[in-house]
Amino acid sequence: MGDLKVSEHQLSKAIIGSRGVIAHIADSLSVTRHTVYKAINRYDAWNAVNEAKETMLDSVENVLLDKAMSGNMTAIIFLLKTQGKHRGYIERQQIEHIENAIAIPSHIIDAMQVSGISKDDLARALFDSILAQAELLKTDSAKIIDASPKPSPSDTTSGSGT
Repeated sequence: MGDLKVSEHQLSKAIIGSRGVIAHIADSLSVTRHTVYKAINRYDAWNAVNEAKETMLDSVENVLLDKAMSGNMTAIIFLLKTQGKHRGYIERQQIEHIENAIAIPSHIIDAMQVSGISKDDLARALFDSILAQAELLKTDSAKIIDASPKPSPSDTTSGSGT
């Protein structure tokens, strides 16, 4: 590795100035990414790279927080979705369980409440629909079994007597 074109001091400055982004480090040193990786390995500088990336993330988080605190709605929503999950600011579908058997998405529950349909009525309708589907599946399965080829009597003999 005697042909390495980058000194430890140059690498250290480039890591800090490029916030740990390898492509930017290479550009700032006018070398290839491969050379940067060799230098990082030679000088055992991975901690410095990771620390520079963490510092960059801290800076970006501060900008995001400043935007949110100044009323930027996009920043507020993003911050709540990522940092407020423990308070219920999440983007996943809530599912309500009825009678431990039927799951109904919350948007359907909301629509039911607007149209005056009770949860019990919907549960009964869904249960009836599921039973009807199950009966159709049983009937279709029976038809498939009945339509399967039957072995001929000659196929059922063991052939041990010949």
